[in-house]
Amino acid sequence: MKRINNYLVGACILLLTSCNYVKNVNLLVRGSAAKHIDCKVPFTYKKGIIVVNAQIRNEENAREFIFDTGAFNSKIAKSLSDELGFETSAIKENSDSNGNTKQIEVVGIDSITIGQATFYNIGAGELEFAKESFSPCIAENGIIGANLIKLVNWQFDFDAKQIRITTKPIQHPEEYSSLDFERPLLSGTPLIQIKIGDVLIKDVLLDLGYNGGLILPAKYAAKFNVKGKTLIDQSTSGIYGMRKDTIVIKELPVALGKDIFTIPVHFSANSKMLLGNDVLEHFDVSIDNDNNKIYLKNRSEVKCAPDHTFIPAILNDDLWVVSRVEENSSIELGDTLKSVNGMKPKDLFQNHCDYFFGLDKLLNSDSVVVETNRGNMLTIY
Repeated sequence: MKRINNYLVGACILLLTSCNYVKNVNLLVRGSAAKHIDCKVPFTYKKGIIVVNAQIRNEENAREFIFDTGAFNSKIAKSLSDELGFETSAIKENSDSNGNTKQIEVVGIDSITIGQATFYNIGAGELEFAKESFSPCIAENGIIGANLIKLVNWQFDFDAKQIRITTKPIQHPEEYSSLDFERPLLSGTPLIQIKIGDVLIKDVLLDLGYNGGLILPAKYAAKFNVKGKTLIDQSTSGIYGMRKDTIVIKELPVALGKDIFTIPVHFSANSKMLLGNDVLEHFDVSIDNDNNKIYLKNRSEVKCAPDHTFIPAILNDDLWVVSRVEENSSIELGDTLKSVNGMKPKDLFQNHCDYFFGLDKLLNSDSVVVETNRGNMLTIY
């Protein structure tokens, strides 16, 4: 009898799991867009992240959302979802850009309107940001993800801070590069090929929700016999928090379509594989979801922001903690600091988001002077 009961329990679990999977699939496939869309909408650009205004259901006021081709499905802040009365339809595991995983509830949103473009029956995970996440500093209401993005075509003008949203075919002159992309069956996260020197790299995610440049798994670093530098890092935050990483940085020639440029390529022990806005903002970018093509036109010299080799995070009002440091430095990740350039966190920043937007001002010189917890004064270059 006990064995029979175990079989019944197992069968029930399998049935529930299967039903939940079907519900998740239905949420992803049932989304649709209005039949005739062709409009332009402005976006704001916050710390290298695209933010769009969107109306949920029939709300009169629009709310800010991160636009993220790297997000498999859209997200809505749980507090907003509860306020609007959305009911849970399924449960799924979801990972952020750092590989942190969390089980989330998924709801169906009746309509999402961006400018004059309306999308219907969009599945969205309910999002509860980790306390150390910087994403709500950028847009606290959620993420426009690839399950919505796949429904129409998009053109991004970074100079004008404008997006064209259209159901019409996208046509481009010959000066544009054309890249084929692959995407999952149920979403629209675009995977492309790029070339670094003579090495072809496949399945790189073109991620308009990532404010970095080009980051690849650590296994590729050995293919390039170029001296680099190594950072021990825990400063990068996804929606579910931070994760320690070891990053090797090498200056390398990158071919993207017709364009070749030299940039610092990052190689991550956490196996990230992303091409982000620090590169893409130098191009006009189009995503043709009808034909699975990316179109690119270079508009400016491709230069990536220099990497800080030292970053202090806030431990509390009076103490800093090291969240990034160069390998073999005189201080280590996690070390406590009494001051940076003679200042405590409370002398500079009022809160978590104030720190996020203002950190570059603290690190805009060639060196900083830090005081360790033992009272030693060190100059970090």
